Amino acid sequence: PDDGDSVQEWGAPARSDAVVTFKSAKEYEVKITPNQDGLYTVFVTANDSAGGNAGTKGDESLDVDVSSDTSAILFERDKNLSKPDFDPDKSGVNDTFETDDSNGFVRIDYSAEGKEYSTTMHAVDDVVNGDTLTEARSGDDLDTHGRLTIVSATFDGNDISGELNANSAGNIFQYHLGGVAVGEYDLEVTVRDEAGNTNAAAHKGKIKVIERKPYKLTLNPGWNLVSLPGQPADTDINAVIPADHPIDAVRGYDPMVPGAWLIAEEGGDGTFSGTLETIEAGTAYWIKSTSFQDLEVSIPKPTPGSLTLLPTISISQGWNLVPILDVDGDFELADQTPTDNYFSGLTTGSIAAIYTYNTVTNSWMAVEEDGVALGKGYWVYATKPGVIVP
Repeated sequence: PDDGDSVQEWGAPARSDAVVTFKSAKEYEVKITPNQDGLYTVFVTANDSAGGNAGTKGDESLDVDVSSDTSAILFERDKNLSKPDFDPDKSGVNDTFETDDSNGFVRIDYSAEGKEYSTTMHAVDDVVNGDTLTEARSGDDLDTHGRLTIVSATFDGNDISGELNANSAGNIFQYHLGGVAVGEYDLEVTVRDEAGNTNAAAHKGKIKVIERKPYKLTLNPGWNLVSLPGQPADTDINAVIPADHPIDAVRGYDPMVPGAWLIAEEGGDGTFSGTLETIEAGTAYWIKSTSFQDLEVSIPKPTPGSLTLLPTISISQGWNLVPILDVDGDFELADQTPTDNYFSGLTTGSIAAIYTYNTVTNSWMAVEEDGVALGKGYWVYATKPGVIVP
């Protein structure tokens, strides 16, 4: 081989630092020492000893073809392990995951392990070729070895390595909390990648299981037209409304029962009595309060796998008192659009009017189908019966 031997990182300038050792007349050994992880290509130029005929092997172009049928000689250098992300809902790698669902799942996300090369390669591209090549290659994933094997895993000091479920790519693992008590737990994981690298020190995460916060129903002095986003832990009206809360009257409406109206009044001992005995998520209510004090209601998070159907709201022809439900249990309502809104399950055009009540201004407010909000209640007039699927 002559001085044409070179090695270059994909998208980087060529380097002639390969060490060539003679082994036999037709065999040479080349030692290459890349200084960082990445995908590399080797290009060889050789002359025979008789006629000075030259031959080449590989692809010497800067924009090297890395497809499956490439003529380039490619190899990957991988000596590092990326840290896992314990909280997929936050950007970057987060060592702490907090949840109010003691029966939920902890996600150990090593997906960055299979994308280590693309970030490095494209930073080099920027320097060498400017933005054109970088933009053209911004979606490339040059690291083809992202699968990991669990070496050890502990939760609160207990071995859970046999309880982790891996995705098909072998880079995301899940652990079921299984109803643990409220508290902080240490999660430690050791993995091995396909290149044989193992993290010397366990990757550590802290799992915080916190008490689920009650839902705060905002109230103003006077009559409030409101609803709960989910089913209370205890639907008894005296469990939902504490005896010391300044609510003194509640009204419900059910067009399917005789008289339609259900009424509860507070007695001298602070408890409620009347035809309205429960407060549930399936309807809206008129609640009369004497102050601005919020009503805090314990609403459990929906349990996956439970023998309970997701909620629906039956709509009768005529006026209906409609609640706004949150299926996920995160006390947030998905963004509404004119073509995809809370009432989209009903027959198109069957809603003649939607009203809510402004306690502060003592006035009715017309509302568009995509303008509803959690915590509010709405009078909805339907020209046809149907079912709302939140």
